[in-house]
Amino acid sequence: MLFFLSQLKLANLTDEQKGDILAELTGVVCHLHVHTENLPDLIGDKVVEELNQGDDSHYVKVKGARCDRILPRSC
Repeated sequence: MLFFLSQLKLANLTDEQKGDILAELTGVVCHLHVHTENLPDLIGDKVVEELNQGDDSHYVKVKGARCDRILPRSC
């Protein structure tokens, strides 16, 4: 993704070249979305699994404006 973003900064790109780069970026973003869409659930499941095992020393409960969250202490 960073490669394609850096290519957009090149001088003298034609509209066709810009379109090709943007098309590649669209593909990359879609690919990342597909492979990460369940990531929040997987992370949450792992935290709950650790908490259920009694090891909550690495986590802290944070009260947010929208919801309560459990975050790693390192955040």
